[in-house]
Amino acid sequence: MKKPSISIVIPALNEAANISNICACLKAQTYAAVEVIIVDGGSTDKTQELFEKEGMRVLSGPRGRGNQIHLGSLKAKGDIIFVMHADMTLDSQVLEKIASAFSKDDLLIGGCVGSAFDQDFFKFRFLSWLNNLRITLTGISFGDQGQFFLRQRGLDESWIQAIPLMEDVELALRMKAAGKTIQLNGGIIASTRRWQHRSVLFNAIYVSYLLSKYLFLRRFKKDFSVEKFYESYYKK
Repeated sequence: MKKPSISIVIPALNEAANISNICACLKAQTYAAVEVIIVDGGSTDKTQELFEKEGMRVLSGPRGRGNQIHLGSLKAKGDIIFVMHADMTLDSQVLEKIASAFSKDDLLIGGCVGSAFDQDFFKFRFLSWLNNLRITLTGISFGDQGQFFLRQRGLDESWIQAIPLMEDVELALRMKAAGKTIQLNGGIIASTRRWQHRSVLFNAIYVSYLLSKYLFLRRFKKDFSVEKFYESYYKK
């Protein structure tokens, strides 16, 4: 397979402060994306305006990463979708690694890049190790580890669900069931900002609890509502 074209889909909400970093990361890539699609979930700052000034395509959609990624994927044209969170930092070869992986393996359908955190404390290094262990044991990657997939097959088989939470888990599970996936050797620096309001230990236990509960209810409860999960996750 020749190297595929890559569309980057970025779900965004009030990310004006991160736009310069996003643009710098994308301009530094050794393998250029065919397009960058920003899907804004109702920003009240200058997110849309600033992205448009950078020449990026900006769409407006319902708030919630799953909803936003789903819309962006429907509008994309690349062979591969790479989902980039707005607070990520990419090394210059991330897209090259993704394209090369597909060009070398015709059976590959998707996977994740792999990430470390932007603070080099032991607690975050340990958390990165746990993330990698989870992928190794279960095949479940999270969105901040840089997920990517075959666009058309993902759309045909509904890998991307328009849900407000756990869209990354759902994508990982559906890719794992559909065929061969891969974890690359890293290249993403993930933000620790969502870990700032609670202790790392508490947050890690809470996320593990939500994941376990989601997996259990997804399998055994037919009327399970992801929207209720969303309300629980963001409850003040």
